[in-house]
Amino acid sequence: MRTSKVWSLIVLMAMAVVPLEAQQQRPLPAFTVTAPGGAAAPSQQLSTEQRWLLLYVTPGCRSCDQLLASLKEWHTPQLAARTVIVVRANAADAAAYMTSHLPLEASDISWYADTSSSAWRALALTGAPVLVGIESGDIKWSISGVLNDPNALEPVVRSWIER
Repeated sequence: MRTSKVWSLIVLMAMAVVPLEAQQQRPLPAFTVTAPGGAAAPSQQLSTEQRWLLLYVTPGCRSCDQLLASLKEWHTPQLAARTVIVVRANAADAAAYMTSHLPLEASDISWYADTSSSAWRALALTGAPVLVGIESGDIKWSISGVLNDPNALEPVVRSWIER
């Protein structure tokens, strides 16, 4: 394994096992995204799960493409039930992006379009992809930035989804 991949894995694992300090944890902010059928979906209703993962991606983002491709190998019933993808694009572009980039094996994962970038602003994002761990309506941790090897995230995702 190349040295940069090893360091990426070490940094990601350190981030995953060290949750945000209590003062940094915050409620999932209010925002509205658009479901594939066109209905508005408020952030508080994106998942009925106690603990879930929000993946924020943008079309034209190579790291986002690689992260979505990884879902083929990571797919489990828990992943599908506890993961929500938000795409920063208008509804038509988000649908086209998900059709071309979400593996068939992961097609049961819910996704939404951030047509007005309200989620982007509410979450104070500065880049993509972003993974956000949410529990009981609170953001517990997040990872963002360029991913050289999205497989380094698999242990983080699995530990959050499966516990």
